[in-house]
Amino acid sequence: MAVATRWPLVGRRDELDGFHRALTDPGCEGFCVYGPPGVGKTRLGDECLDRARAAGRRAMRASGDPSGEGLPFGAVAHLLPAHALEGLSGESFDAALFARLLETAREVLAPAADESGAPVLLVDDAHALDASSVAIVDRLMSQGALFCIATVVVGAQAPDAVTRWWRDERSARVDLAELTEIDVDTLLHIALEGPLTAEAAAALWRASRGNVLALRELVLGARAENTLVQRDDIWTLRGELRPPQRLRELIEARIARLDAPGRAALERLSLCQPLALARLEAETGLAVLEELDLDGLIAVTRDGRRETVRLAHPLHGEVLRAAITPLRRRAVLLAEAEAIETHGARRREDPIRIATWRLEATGRADPALLLAAARLARYDHNFRRAADLSRAALAAEPSASAGLVLGEALYNLGSFDEAERILAAASGLAGDDELVARLTTVRRRNLFRGLRREAEATAVAEQALARLRARTAVDEVRAGEAEVLAISGLPQQALTVVATIDATTPRLRVLAAIPRAIALAMTGQTSEAIALSEQAFEEHLALGEDLGIAAPGTHLVNQQFAMSQAGRLDEADAKGRQWFEVAARSRIPLGVMWIGLHLARCAVLRGQPRTALEWARRVRSAIDTSGLEGLRPATDAAAAMAHGVLGDAESSARRA
Repeated sequence: MAVATRWPLVGRRDELDGFHRALTDPGCEGFCVYGPPGVGKTRLGDECLDRARAAGRRAMRASGDPSGEGLPFGAVAHLLPAHALEGLSGESFDAALFARLLETAREVLAPAADESGAPVLLVDDAHALDASSVAIVDRLMSQGALFCIATVVVGAQAPDAVTRWWRDERSARVDLAELTEIDVDTLLHIALEGPLTAEAAAALWRASRGNVLALRELVLGARAENTLVQRDDIWTLRGELRPPQRLRELIEARIARLDAPGRAALERLSLCQPLALARLEAETGLAVLEELDLDGLIAVTRDGRRETVRLAHPLHGEVLRAAITPLRRRAVLLAEAEAIETHGARRREDPIRIATWRLEATGRADPALLLAAARLARYDHNFRRAADLSRAALAAEPSASAGLVLGEALYNLGSFDEAERILAAASGLAGDDELVARLTTVRRRNLFRGLRREAEATAVAEQALARLRARTAVDEVRAGEAEVLAISGLPQQALTVVATIDATTPRLRVLAAIPRAIALAMTGQTSEAIALSEQAFEEHLALGEDLGIAAPGTHLVNQQFAMSQAGRLDEADAKGRQWFEVAARSRIPLGVMWIGLHLARCAVLRGQPRTALEWARRVRSAIDTSGLEGLRPATDAAAAMAHGVLGDAESSARRA
């Protein structure tokens, strides 16, 4: 399926309303559209021109072009009769000639009998208009002979007359911002003639940051490379998004205009952002940063009393990083790592940054630092980075702790076979009961949910129980046993096991709450299940950076399930949609799948089978992308129920 040639205009209703007010205001001469490159100024201008035409106005176009600076009236020459420009050469024209041209233009532009007002001229890139074209357009506007729509790049040096149009309140001005995440999702749905998975929409939003030009090039490139594909009528990503060559060339051309200090600052940001504004200003100079800010290449944000600088667009970083030489990269990364260490590495994220930079610069780093950074990355749900860091820690110094972090990260990334190898080896290195118990919990989950090797999962737990002596460690493994029983449809047995657990510590209370809430909901004790899940979620968050435990969102999934079981379907649907968006934005595949599955079930119960099929398709797409096969049977069952409600027995049987 091809992408629409002309993309729809989304998220610009307020701007279009502003244009309508300006066009119908007798005292308004124009409408100025300002914004950064690629934000959609021309597309908005085209839509405004179409609306002017629909309102009975004559519509015309012109474009600013620096290469035509030496040709008088070059931008508007095509709007005037050929004889009017006879005798012009270079930049020499006198007042008499200008007056003659102005009068000719007024005659040509005079509204016809079937036109409702003065013609409307769209001047694209008005900041690049030649002086003579600006002069004649300005005079025609002031005389009411022309209404002008002007697009201007923010930060560009525009002619004084263009600036005066809005500054003297002769024209309205709007400033276009990038599209919101919701707008991008809507735009892609229309342009691609079908919905996207939450993960695909979020990835395209992150890569484009709502810049329409970047978004379009990313979509076209991803379609051409079969990275963006349609499965079950839903668009999904198969692999990493990369800027196509055309977009790279546009970005490279923009960066090439920078001087050496400006480019050096951008290179540092591309490798190490965010950087503290105060330090970057001291080392680079305020003038350089102001110029980069004016060009829309950096963004300054405030977090409490701390101001930091980032690249304004992630695609700029990818292009910059690709051009940095290995020695330059090494020097920048090590310098930034040493600078943070010199200042005490006080911030929570500092270990991750230092370990990552040293690993990238030299291929090695302190094993303890790598492991600490991996744990932090895991807690932030950045499982890919957690895997990279813990793999490096394990290679530098084999340990059960590094194997636990790596194995858990691999499970969450869907690399189940590798996770089993790592976890099995780490179990042999574990010397204390706590590590044995945590490794067993993750390994059993990987075998049971990921590889679907139930007998092996049971055997691993039995071997661990025979090895453990500490009561807390035994209870932790028993909590995992109860979880398996609950999700296997054996709630009474799960509750029996949970009753044997001494849940006096916060961690054990959280672990026991997971199977207990599921079992309570399945046995009709829904109010207790909801209250338990709410309390366990808060306690889970308070645990902080604990390993070998499901994500806090597990309790939200259990709460959603209990609400459905209680018949509180509207509430389950509303909360589920909210949590689904959070999971998708945070790139938590298990959260997307579990919440999406319960949304599908909820839709069936609400008598909305087509909505249920939509959610089931999203979940299957997430399963295909992540490789987490454990939830496919339940997803197919929900789809089978939806097909059954629709009376499609054949499709229902195929999914059952």
